[in-house]
Amino acid sequence: NPITLDGNATLQVGITDGGEPGTNDSLAVMVWDKSGAVWYSSKWTGTLTAKQVLGGGNLQVRNATASLAAAAPATDGTESVTSGAPTVYAVSRVSPNPFLDRAQFRLDLPEASRVSIVIYDVQGRRVADLLRGNMEAGRYDHTWSGRDGSGGRVARGIYFLAIDATPLSGEKTFSVRRKLILVR
Repeated sequence: NPITLDGNATLQVGITDGGEPGTNDSLAVMVWDKSGAVWYSSKWTGTLTAKQVLGGGNLQVRNATASLAAAAPATDGTESVTSGAPTVYAVSRVSPNPFLDRAQFRLDLPEASRVSIVIYDVQGRRVADLLRGNMEAGRYDHTWSGRDGSGGRVARGIYFLAIDATPLSGEKTFSVRRKLILVR
């Protein structure tokens, strides 16, 4: 799950449960700054952080977004990779919407892509960058906690979620815009 470090960096950990007994489980770790520059990658390929098969142990990935959301602090851009490879680009509806303290959505990437997830206000001003960087194919759950890029709480009102994903192969960009209503 990505977490904000000092308000200026993002840590992303991606895991894949390859089933029992765990011999095909894999892991990727990446840290990038607010501008999207890579600070650390556990296995950089030149365009993205590739997952590495673990030499031992047994990871277990469960689709338990609701229980994780209840137990985890509200951090912007929280992502958890869930099992199952998507075949098309897709974004779920934002839930709940209107929201009090956090809104969640899922992004499906059928292939490795350069991804940008940004929150804008009704004036078109950039409020927060939830994600900027390259991501492997997979399903990702994201959360916005109603905070700006500096970590401050934003005022109640209407905001817009802008998601752009461009396959690393250079094909056409997938773009989605969603309206969010923060009611605090």
